[in-house]
Amino acid sequence: MLPRAVIRKGGFALALSLGVGLLVAAAAVAHEAWVLSPEAMATLNGQPLPAIFTQFNAVNVSMYVGTLLFLVGWISLNYTGARELFPDLQVRLGSYGGYASLGLRLALFVLLGMAGTGLGPRAGTALYEAPTLAAPDLELRILGAEWAWIAWVEIAVALCLLLGIYVRGAATVVLGLAALGLFTFGWRMVDYLGLVGGAAVYLLLQGAGSYYVPMPSVPGTRRLQAWLESQPRARAQFLLQVLAGFNLAYLGVYWKGFHANSMLAILQHHQVPTFGIQAATFVLWMALVETLSGLLIMAGVLMRFLSVILFASFLFFSGILGESVFAHIIFYGLLVSFITNGDGRWRRPVAEDKPGKIVILGGGVAGLQCAMRLERLLGEFTNVKVTLVHRESYFLFEPLLPEVVGGAVQPGSIVNSIRRLCPRTSLIHGEVTSIDPEARRVQVDLDWGETATVDYDQLVVALGPDASFAGVPGLLEHALPMATIGDALFLRQQVLQRMEHAEVVADPAVRRALLTFAVVGGSLRGTATAAEIRALIKGALVSYPAIGPQEPRVLLFEDKPDVLPQFGPAMGAGARRRLQKLGVEVAVATRVAAVTPDEVVLASGQRIPCRVVVSALANRPSALAALPSARPDGRLPVDEFFRVDGAAHILAVGYCAATGVSAPPVLMRSEIRMARRVAYNALALHRGYKLQRWSEATPRLRLAPLGRYATIGSFFGVHVAGLPAWVFSRAWCLLTLPGLEREVIRQGERGDCAYVIVDGEAEVLRQVNGHWERVRRLKAGECFGEIALLADVPRTATVRCLSPVDLIVLPRDQFMTLARGYRDLGTTLERGMTERFLQEP
Repeated sequence: MLPRAVIRKGGFALALSLGVGLLVAAAAVAHEAWVLSPEAMATLNGQPLPAIFTQFNAVNVSMYVGTLLFLVGWISLNYTGARELFPDLQVRLGSYGGYASLGLRLALFVLLGMAGTGLGPRAGTALYEAPTLAAPDLELRILGAEWAWIAWVEIAVALCLLLGIYVRGAATVVLGLAALGLFTFGWRMVDYLGLVGGAAVYLLLQGAGSYYVPMPSVPGTRRLQAWLESQPRARAQFLLQVLAGFNLAYLGVYWKGFHANSMLAILQHHQVPTFGIQAATFVLWMALVETLSGLLIMAGVLMRFLSVILFASFLFFSGILGESVFAHIIFYGLLVSFITNGDGRWRRPVAEDKPGKIVILGGGVAGLQCAMRLERLLGEFTNVKVTLVHRESYFLFEPLLPEVVGGAVQPGSIVNSIRRLCPRTSLIHGEVTSIDPEARRVQVDLDWGETATVDYDQLVVALGPDASFAGVPGLLEHALPMATIGDALFLRQQVLQRMEHAEVVADPAVRRALLTFAVVGGSLRGTATAAEIRALIKGALVSYPAIGPQEPRVLLFEDKPDVLPQFGPAMGAGARRRLQKLGVEVAVATRVAAVTPDEVVLASGQRIPCRVVVSALANRPSALAALPSARPDGRLPVDEFFRVDGAAHILAVGYCAATGVSAPPVLMRSEIRMARRVAYNALALHRGYKLQRWSEATPRLRLAPLGRYATIGSFFGVHVAGLPAWVFSRAWCLLTLPGLEREVIRQGERGDCAYVIVDGEAEVLRQVNGHWERVRRLKAGECFGEIALLADVPRTATVRCLSPVDLIVLPRDQFMTLARGYRDLGTTLERGMTERFLQEP
């Protein structure tokens, strides 16, 4: 293999010459049939070609030989290590391969939308006058009025592609339109067949990619869809580049070679500079460069660099020639695919990278996003094993947890299976007890009582805070935690039970204690919990006419000068005023000294009768105490690369990382960006890439989600509260929350939860001998997922939504508590499991 310096210099020289050629050749990117009228083209084609195209001479022979030598030299770079240059950049670009489908969808949306509406006419035709079939010169009016329906099909398909609705079906229709174009327009359709067909084939194999509207599956297509989903992205990319490259090479040979007179007319019409070269020689040069580009795309040689040059060429000369940016939108979509995916391969890829072990501690937002990003960076075929250790088997979106108390959010809306979100990540369900940086080992207490030792090469610490009951006598024994879905549901039940009890109690003192609810801790979670308890009481009062609206009290205690100390004084004061307006009694700079079964004791000596106390205090994760660099508050000092001080192979992110930035994240968006950077740096440490620094300015947008009536925010210094802030925060949550899924559970995966359908319908599918069979339909009120929990077996079927579905999610421990605690319920579940053990999960 040649030295890297030689490779870089040789590659730069070839790239420079190719770039110059492409920049000039892009002047001809406007298709001749779009610019010239059919009459003008017929006249030009009837004239003899210039001699340089029909007779060999020193000029054209040297151009042919030079092009051939360039082709050989460029291809040789692929086998001398040039494709291995800038591996870190290639990894980052490859991680965005999922956006290739989105780019192609948008390109086809614009292409078909403009064609169907007549927005992209050829020269001399008015806007909207002549809808076309994919290209300006394929006017439908030439075929007759009976073919006008094609325009409506194009518009409908374009909208489906834009929204991501049944993308594979839309891609099939596009292929059908391309075949119809061959039948109706003949060889004129060949000019676009490879470009449009290649994009459609890619979408057919890869689906919608990112950002799409989930839709129920079409009956009878499950087997075909499973086969399409099994095709590797590299194979779809290979088909795309072969079809697109052939199309580009064909355009160079056919239009600029055999129809050079048309190109000469375009050069004269647009007054394109030829740099002193004779016009006919210039056109031959463009023909060779365009053909060469197509061949290089087909060969898949240094695709990313080649695509960048092509992308710049199209944009530059679209401006020079006064063309619309959308004139060659299909090229832009294809180049996005080439830049992100690189070169494709027909054969299924195999893992060839360096083996390694990356372990992530914590399955909150930071840990989950880190695992998801690593999966994208590594790709499907890798020898690097990613392991995530979390105390639960599901991801909980904590900012919306308090709204479960008030009933504004269903529990199933804020939880998602980690195994579904990170299918290639190994999940260990347990509690981290210790970290040994010297031996590079982590000790984990597994959920079923055993202890496991997990070895790592790189460790990412993304542990969130633990619930704290220390420092206040009686808090552990008499206060309720607020950390899980079960905690939120239990708190809601306790509030309603106290109201039930208070309605029939005559003793005023007992009644006052039953209707007093206290929250200890003015953090974001504590403040939101107090607001949601108040909202729950307000909504429930209509069902308890014996309880006056002024009787229930909700108290919030914070020992610091104001609530939400991490958000600063201004937002803390705004939140306090908002809570007081809702009826929450906020006691700041007030320390709770003790909690008993019947009252809260303050440091001042005041005793407040109270039967429900919630602890919203947090403490550092105990496993971090063993690390020498851990600070007293439990956070780990990190450098600009998120490496923990004194342990270069350990990175920290999220709550446990002391980054030096005091500003709170905007609904975890900053935490998500940090996690993605940490994921790359963990891989960079493993492979020896250059690490990426992290720097963050003070955010201009701050949000504190405190429910529908108490949410506050700061937008560029302007404070907003109430419903507008809540609407914005909810929209922001939808962007942050992991994506919607049609499949709730999959056959063969480990069962973590049971589900009850509140609204909507779903279907149960089983795979038998490679075939998918529908077992039954599920409607509101029915449950599923319990067999895997009761029988301790993998999921025996897949449950897929047929419509938007609202679910109640019961994690394993809570479901088993219900099944064992209520004998009739347990017996019913056991009987149902026995009846359909082989039919549904």
